[in-house]
Order: sequence, then C-alpha cells, then structure tokens
Amino acid sequence: MKVRFREDQRKIMGYTRGYMGIPAVPGAGKTFILSHLVAKLAREELQEGEEILILTYMNSSVINFKERIREVLGEEGAQYLKRIRVITIHKLTSEILRENQERTGLANDYSNLTQANMYYLMSLAVNAYKKEKQKDFEFFLDVNEKNERNYKRWSDELVQMTLKLVSKCKNEDISPERLYSITKKYRRESILRVGGDLYSRYDKLCKKGGYLDYDDLLYLAYRLLKENKEVAERYRKKYRYILEDEAQDSNRIQNKILKLITNGNFVRVGDLNQSILATFTNSSPQLFSDYLKAHPTAPMFTAGRSSREICNLANFFVEDTRKNHPLKVARTALANQKISPVAAGDYPPNPQMDVYGIKAISEDTEYREMNKMAAFIDAFSKKYPEKRVAILFPKNYQIENAAKLFKKKGMKFQILADISERLVETLDFLGDLLLFLSRPYDGRKLVGILAHLVELDPERDSKLMRYLEGISMEKLFFSQDELNISEEMKNNEHWEEISKNIRRMKILLEFPQNSLERLLLFSGEIFNFTAEQQLLIEKVSGDLRRIFKLNPRWSIYDLAGELKKTRASEFTYLAKSVEEETEEKIEERYNITLTTYHKSKGMEWDMVWLFNVNSNSFPAYLSDNDYGRQNYLKKEYEYPRDYMEGEFRREFISREYENISIKRKSERIAECTRLIYVGITRAREYLILSCNEGHDNYYFRRIRDFIESEREIYEGYKKGE
Repeated sequence: MKVRFREDQRKIMGYTRGYMGIPAVPGAGKTFILSHLVAKLAREELQEGEEILILTYMNSSVINFKERIREVLGEEGAQYLKRIRVITIHKLTSEILRENQERTGLANDYSNLTQANMYYLMSLAVNAYKKEKQKDFEFFLDVNEKNERNYKRWSDELVQMTLKLVSKCKNEDISPERLYSITKKYRRESILRVGGDLYSRYDKLCKKGGYLDYDDLLYLAYRLLKENKEVAERYRKKYRYILEDEAQDSNRIQNKILKLITNGNFVRVGDLNQSILATFTNSSPQLFSDYLKAHPTAPMFTAGRSSREICNLANFFVEDTRKNHPLKVARTALANQKISPVAAGDYPPNPQMDVYGIKAISEDTEYREMNKMAAFIDAFSKKYPEKRVAILFPKNYQIENAAKLFKKKGMKFQILADISERLVETLDFLGDLLLFLSRPYDGRKLVGILAHLVELDPERDSKLMRYLEGISMEKLFFSQDELNISEEMKNNEHWEEISKNIRRMKILLEFPQNSLERLLLFSGEIFNFTAEQQLLIEKVSGDLRRIFKLNPRWSIYDLAGELKKTRASEFTYLAKSVEEETEEKIEERYNITLTTYHKSKGMEWDMVWLFNVNSNSFPAYLSDNDYGRQNYLKKEYEYPRDYMEGEFRREFISREYENISIKRKSERIAECTRLIYVGITRAREYLILSCNEGHDNYYFRRIRDFIESEREIYEGYKKGE
C-alpha cells in the first residue's frame, strides 16, 4: 500500500544530500519519517561499500528504529538492512576505537564501563577516601549532623558530584593527574580538593580493571579522528549519510566527532522543548539550536498524537512561558514551536473527544493527592479497560508509595524505571531462592519461590497455597507417594506447572552446596529465564565475593534479604548495568504505568496524570529552588555542587565572577519548565494535573486558569451543536 505523507513530511522525503535540520514537536512522527527516508536513501542513493548511520542515545530507540526500518523495507528490501547501521553514540565510539586499536595504544582486553559500574567504582574511591582521610571527609559536615545517616548521604553526594566533575574534566581535556597536582595544594576548605583526590583514585581503579567509561570513549575517539586524518576520511567514505536523532541531547565532544566523520550529508532531528537531561549530563541544546540557524530546515510541527484540546494546552504553555514567566531568563526555556493538528484526510488524525478531557486538581496534602489519584485511576481503568494509563511522578519515592497503594487496591500495573520490572523480579526471585535454600523445611519459603514461577492468585489460590505451606517438604521432594495428595489439588489448573517446578527445585537441592556462585548460575539454566535475566544472574553470582568481603558476617539468609530489597539493594547497579548493555524493548504487561517525568520521554498513553505539579518539584522562582541543598553540611557548603563548580570555573575557565548558584537555579527552572511540557505532550485523550496546597505552584495556577476558561468555551460549543 502506498504511503501518503503529510505536507511537512514530503519536504523531508525529498532530501537527497547536504545538511538538514528537522525541528519537531512531540507526536510529529519522527521515527516514522526517518525510517521511510532511510529506506528511500538506501534503495536509491547508496553506492557500493557505502552505509547509512543512524545515531541515537538510548538502546530502546535503537530497537524501535531497527523494527520500523525493517517494516518499511519489507522482504524485498531486506538486502539493504546490512547497509543501515542503527547504534548509540557510545557504541559508535567504542567500535571506532576497537577498529583502530593499534593507533590508540589501548590494551586488547579493555572493557566499556557502564554508568552503573562508574557509580560503583566511584563509591569504592569515596569509601577508601573516607577511611584514609576521615577528618577531611567530616570537615564539611555540620557539627550537629555527624551521624551514620549523614555520612551515607555525604558519601552518595560525593559520588554523584565527582562523576559529573570527571565528565566535565574529560570534556575540557583536563587529566586526573593535572587536576590532582593543582588541587592537592588547596586548603582543607576546598571541595574541589576532595574532587581531585577522588578523581585520581577513580582513574587508578579504572586503569587497574582495564575500564573505559563513556567519556573516555568519546574523548579517545575524538582525539583519534582529529590526529589521524586518514582514519576520519575512511569513516567519511563509509557513511554516505549520517542521521542523528534526539539532537537536542548532544554534547560538545559528540558534536566534534560527528563533524569529523560526516561528508556533508548530515540530518539532525530533535525537539528543543524536550531537552531535559542537562541536570544529569553535559548535553547542550544550544548546539542543535545553532545548527538549525546555520542550515536548511524542514520543520515538523504537525502532530496527530494528542487531542486538539491537549495540543491547545501545550501551545498555551509555550506562549505563556515565553511572554509571562516570572523569571526573565526562563522565557526562552521553550522554543516558539506550536503544535498544529493534522489536516482533514491526513494520517494519523488527532483523537476526537466527546468531553473536555483535561482537569486540574488540588488537594490539601500529598497524602490526599496520592489517594485521590489512586481512586480515580482505579475507577477510570475499570470504566475504560482498553485505555493505556500513566501516572508521572517527580520523585522515585512517590512511585514506591503509589505502588503500595495500588497493590492494596488489587490494581495491576508496571513501573517504568531505570531497572525494568523483569530485572527487579529477578533480584526478588534470587532472594526468595536463597531464603528457601537457607530454610528448605519451611513451606512458606517454597510458596515464595513458586509465586515467581506460577501465576498464583493469593485470593483465588489461597487453599492451594495453604496446602503447600503445611505439607512436609521432605516428602514433597523425596517421597511424594506418602503425601496422598488429594484429587482436588491434582486437578488444580496450576498443579502440573507446580510439579514441574518442584522437580527443578529438587535438582537445585541436590546440587553441591559448596559454591553459591555456581548454584546461582545453575538456577539461571534450569528455569525459563530470558537472556537479559540470565545476564543479571551471572553478574550477581560474579559479585558475591565482593559482597561477602564487605559484609564478612553475612549468611545466605542475610544475602537473600539484601537481594529482596530489589531497587534499594547492593545489586541495583548490576541490574542497571544489564539495562545499559542490552537492547530490550520496553515491555508493558498491564495498562497502568507508574514512571517519572524524565523516564516518560518518548512514550505516549491514552490518559496521563501529572502528579505533584508543585513548587518544590517544578520551581518557577529562584526562591522556590532548593535543589541540590544538603542541609546536613556547614552553611557555606550547603550547595556543594555549586561550590565545586565555582572553584573549577575560577581555576580552569575564567577568573571573572559569576554567581554559580543563580546560574544553576535558573537552568534548573528552565529544565523543569520543559519537563512539564514533556508531561503534557505524553497524553493522547485525557490529561489530569494535580498539586497539593502545601506547595502551591505558579505553573499549576496558570494551567488551571487556562483549563477552566477552555472548558467553558468547549461546553458552550457542545450545547450549541
């Protein structure tokens, strides 16, 4: 069937060569049009030996692009797939280094360090520093706040702020040796002095393990390409076209790499209004903005994702921010990009609504806000079981609270977070497995295992579960004939599956117990785990020696308890590492999703609830913004990241004074503004915003007033029909 492109898409499909920028609004169909453009270029423009390179920033995007391009090409175009590369920027730089290893001087066995492993190694550096220089570590803490809880908070803060310092140093070409040699002469009052020491320790750990982190990959690849013109030329000839998705998330060194390997056929696609990563990364949306000013553009401002009412709200939010935001520097936080609904006859059409599907709700407290939300979502999902629903939260603890509330109500949901539900369940399973192995005579521990392997419902299958908890484990595993299992139990729909898993458990019980590492690996083989889950089990088993070294008094029972902390456990970094190393499509088993505003980017749902649109989560004034404050530190160090940034700037950038706190707060306010925009544009049909009056919010009030006026107009129009 011939594809009918919209007017804005036809201009993009006419591209054959040169530089082009595509600014796009949410729901405009970026993946759709890029997939069709790539398929067309592969069929019509590629010469022998040439390829098309598509760069993106998330593994999930890699999967989506590959699937969509495969669909567009079809079976008759399958031969072109091998000439289309879809990879992340970090995978590209890793390949460049490995393909030119003789020029880099790198060892053959170096390993790429994931974000999670970077955090782990920096944690080791901080722990060693704390042990060796306890007085220096404690110096920054308020004299009345020196306790174990705050030692842990300060350690965690040092890990995060030093990792950001490391990234900044690599982007500025400042070696750990140079930073350390300068800062070691500073007085104890310097936080940058601590950062220099920690960076030096972290670097030694990386070299000892043969690790390169993400910034190493970027920096070394850039240096290789810059210093070896023939290498850069080889990639320019290889990649006839380069397309960069999510270009607003690029940083300066990535930008330099792409300039070195492009031969002039370069397409960059992005949405400046969805630049929400600068708080966590060194991304610079200004780079994409400058690119759009310097080169021809093909804007995609038409979108069919959301109803006209939601599009109107998103457009109001852009216009109101640009005209009226109380902080003048934040008025440019959103680019002047308005969403146009799809014209009649074009595809896909915007959802048509019989009601005005947008509300703003305010409650007295967060507790009431949470309960109101849960009751509404429960009722909505029962009324519209086919609708996909998401609740977006500013903070992770709110997701955990909502999950507990939803479970009490018997609601089925998934959590979309840094660690997939499947990997969380795997950690929980390993915990239950070890609990059972440490207490094999306890039927309750067996039921805990079976609950992972068989779909047991606590209410419907309560009789079966009580039966399993009460029978002799010895007889169940080694002499079932003596149990006289009733026909009622044997006829239960789950009994066959239970029997199969009991046989597997028996094999585990008979496995030599002298190696816990081998036992866990074996469990990964006999149960039906995915490749992703097996990789996590391998990582956990390989990490046991470290865990027991840190906790020499632990028993298997203690280890099980740690695993069952799931998202809060010692093993979380391993699960995050698996997420970063594998290309897994986001799986939604249920129609209700709990996630953060940040994690929702790139997703869409029929109904979206924006939770906690409050001043503490979405500041609009400098006085609102307490982000980064560590109130357990001495007064002058309460904002340690700003303090370190100021020291770094004076030493390496400019002696000219700049108020780092105001700059950082202004940047955060701008990013929070974009985060609300991202939240609004996730919704297709229904949208609810909520806040609590303890932290009233500028944005909430502006949006609520607009919603109320629009509702009156909508309902008046409906009455007049």
